[in-house]
Amino acid sequence: MSDDKSTSDFHLLKAAGYVRQLIAHVANEGTVQLDGDAITPLLVAVSKIDNLTPEEETQFWKDYQALVKQALPARPDALSYADYLDAETFGNTADPEVKKIVRQQESLKRIRRISIAAFSVTLVLFAYLSITESAISRNNLISEEYSNLGAGITKGSAIEKTYQAIKDEPTRSPNQASNPSSGDRSAATGSSPPLPKPDGGGGSAEGATPNFTSATKEQRQDLLIEKRRNELETLAGYNDSILRFLQFRWLTGTKLPTQFSPVDGSVLVAQQSVNALISKYLLPVFAALLGVTVYILRSTSAEIKSLSFRTYESGVYSNRLALGVVGGIAISWFSVTDTTGIVGSITPSALAFLVGYSVEVLYNILDSLVKALGANEKG
Repeated sequence: MSDDKSTSDFHLLKAAGYVRQLIAHVANEGTVQLDGDAITPLLVAVSKIDNLTPEEETQFWKDYQALVKQALPARPDALSYADYLDAETFGNTADPEVKKIVRQQESLKRIRRISIAAFSVTLVLFAYLSITESAISRNNLISEEYSNLGAGITKGSAIEKTYQAIKDEPTRSPNQASNPSSGDRSAATGSSPPLPKPDGGGGSAEGATPNFTSATKEQRQDLLIEKRRNELETLAGYNDSILRFLQFRWLTGTKLPTQFSPVDGSVLVAQQSVNALISKYLLPVFAALLGVTVYILRSTSAEIKSLSFRTYESGVYSNRLALGVVGGIAISWFSVTDTTGIVGSITPSALAFLVGYSVEVLYNILDSLVKALGANEKG
């Protein structure tokens, strides 16, 4: 019985402490006319709050309820929160209300830090996927052109027009081949320097590949293809260097090979596996976490601004973080099977962000599915 009495006294004293804040707020807003006949008994009751009779206490709560309705959407604890923030009276940690506000402030600070971290990681993961996917796409094109040139197919390659121009030339006599005119040289390549050998040697050394302008049509075609294949190997090597670096192979001391082959897909296969892991699992987790923190910060900012903030709700943040992350991962299980609907048209990371921002949507759907399966039916 004594416990009930002490609890009642605590709430009574707490409400009495809010009365003047509520009156001041209603008066400052000016949207509602203060009723002096109702306020006067409240102030009298507050002045002797420790010695109220049961009848007076009942009347106090009725008048207090009417005052709270006049102050809506502002809430008593939110007004107290705003006053403490303005006065910066966090040093008085003996006051239970101050302790509550301090805990609330610390919770919001943690949410802000988590939000910044989730955004930073999400941004880094997106940049990583963008760079690696571009390198993979380039190497796939290089590999296709490299293989086609090896089979003598120049259609769609960078040398298609030049190769065709050489092919369309009339066949020259041996004397014409050894002394080509400047017009022939211009039509063929537009340049006279010799091309390197496949092994990287010069075209003018003894025993090397004949000079491009003095070579026969067939030799010039072969030289043109060989030069382009060498260029593709260099480009493929550059892309492979980027991917190997992003795969952190330099941490293991793995040295880059001196020669690269565009048809060697070991680096690409490894990168595709890494990208699949990031896009299907890591990115949805951080996107969902970002969605949860954005919702919490946005909703609390709106509530603080409207003075409707509830300080006791700080304890639900950790629960919402867990529900948002789990929901962000779970939604990807549904998106895999939905290939025609709206869920299947959104990326897993975007879905995870949406679920994190509004976890109620997913869990309402799950509750509806459970009911549809008859889980709530009595046997």
